Amino acid sequence: MLNIGYSRWQAKKSRDQERESLLRLMDAEIDYNLKVLQAFSDSPDGIQNLQTLLMIGTWESSRARLAQLVGVEYLQEVIRLYSSIHAATVMAGDPVASIDEKLDNLKKIVVQAEEARPKVQRMAQRYFSRL
Repeated sequence: MLNIGYSRWQAKKSRDQERESLLRLMDAEIDYNLKVLQAFSDSPDGIQNLQTLLMIGTWESSRARLAQLVGVEYLQEVIRLYSSIHAATVMAGDPVASIDEKLDNLKKIVVQAEEARPKVQRMAQRYFSRL
């Protein structure tokens, strides 16, 4: 019986460590992307290259596992953030939009991302305190 309890404790500890690692990787990727978006919203030179600068690899490779390890609230906020990032890349590559239109849209997207970021960080902190 003691062996079963220890195995369960070890499995829970492993899941908690995996969750914390994924959340920290997500936070780093989100932070990087927000800085890129902010930089382009201040100076739109080269905005057509925005898509190549934004990173989504951590999100793409870990979202299925993250969905198993965290609550729906956290996922909804992260999805909101990555939707903003996706919207920025689509907008930046729009051949019809003028630079002024792209800049106006990018500033709105940055505001959305900046509003979602603290919520994501607070939710991630709740998971860190469980370790």
